[in-house]
Amino acid sequence: MENDLYDFTFTRADWMRIQQALRAQARDCYNKMTALGERGRYYELLWQEYGYANALADDIDLKLPE
Repeated sequence: MENDLYDFTFTRADWMRIQQALRAQARDCYNKMTALGERGRYYELLWQEYGYANALADDIDLKLPE
């Protein structure tokens, strides 16, 4: 049951949707960081999440065939 995720493949459209969701999450984190306007633990957590979401979206972009 735990390996069920590996029993199917995503289409290009699926990967594009995932990438768009990651970019939207990164924008949301960025907007929250901007609204905070200060450095603190929550700001740092948002910055990390922003970086993770963008890095994953970039990785998908590099691996998707043209």
